[in-house]
Amino acid sequence: MSNCYKNLSISSWNVHGLGDKLKDELFIENLKGDINILLETWKGESKEFKLEGHCIISKSRKKGKKARRYSGGIIVTIKKPYFKGITYLKEATTSPNRLWLKLNKNWIKSYKWTENSKLKLIDALLTENVKNEIIEFEMVNYEENQVGVDEATEKLTKILDNISSLSCKATPKTKRRKKKRKFKQVWSDNVIYETKRQINKIGNKIRNNPNNNSLKQKFFELKKNLKKMVKQKKSSVEMAYKSKTDEIEHKVSLLIPPSSDTVSATCNDLKVEEPPLNFQIAIKFQCARNA
Repeated sequence: MSNCYKNLSISSWNVHGLGDKLKDELFIENLKGDINILLETWKGESKEFKLEGHCIISKSRKKGKKARRYSGGIIVTIKKPYFKGITYLKEATTSPNRLWLKLNKNWIKSYKWTENSKLKLIDALLTENVKNEIIEFEMVNYEENQVGVDEATEKLTKILDNISSLSCKATPKTKRRKKKRKFKQVWSDNVIYETKRQINKIGNKIRNNPNNNSLKQKFFELKKNLKKMVKQKKSSVEMAYKSKTDEIEHKVSLLIPPSSDTVSATCNDLKVEEPPLNFQIAIKFQCARNA
């Protein structure tokens, strides 16, 4: 993958009114990202906004009848080499406060160096097409500013991509396996998860349509059912744990032998021998001394 595409930079900036800031060189120099998102521009959707080396996408709120200026407003500047890999989804939202862009994954190319790449690289550099592109790149005098750097980067990236496609192996993108959802609570399961997802989905619809009573009724019914389900799941888990612990305690009690305190024996079962003679004399002498 070329370094130009690998290190994609995106910046966001609340400009608090764009005004005449485009004439300010310091402001333009700070737009260093490959994709710059300018918020609160207070501008309408017009073609007056232009930035060299960039493609522009904008969106704004409708101007009120009594308003002196526009409010809100979003302007996105995208460098030309990256614009072909980005799609503006106009129909993704009807809100004037949001703007959706999609980055095409297949647009970012990736190459792998193989055993035959060294020989293929020499052949690629000897082709007329690559030679002409390199000579043309060296003959152009680029400006010593951001625009000149962007133009040189774009042309050099095309040359490197062309050489890579001739000498290296294009690696296909591998699909990432989705990790199985891990439930934090022991009592949670797929039914509870799906109910929560439906509640969140309806909640988002209520935000857009706060006066829709049918959505509200369905929302509260699902919340009530969720509460019952959680209570039942918790109680069933607690009962299962209790029965399991009782079963384990019973098994442990069968494995461990009883202690000496719990042993009961009769006198007939025990054989008691008389103490030795020296022990009897010592007891008598101690009793006489205490007396």
